[in-house]
Amino acid sequence: MNSGENPADVQPATSFTSDPYNLAYNNVNLDQEVVASSETQLRYDLALRATGDRFSLLNIVAKGA
Repeated sequence: MNSGENPADVQPATSFTSDPYNLAYNNVNLDQEVVASSETQLRYDLALRATGDRFSLLNIVAKGA
């Protein structure tokens, strides 16, 4: 958001790897996926809070109180 890019235009980062398969017959690293998911959730919560705070300020200004 700081760079001014439209979030809808950002492409997700994907990469192919030659890492060996794990016991579930895939090469997904669950630890990395959980960390990435947590980070995404925290970023979403922060953006939601910032947006809510901004609208609260605008509401206070509009009411003149």
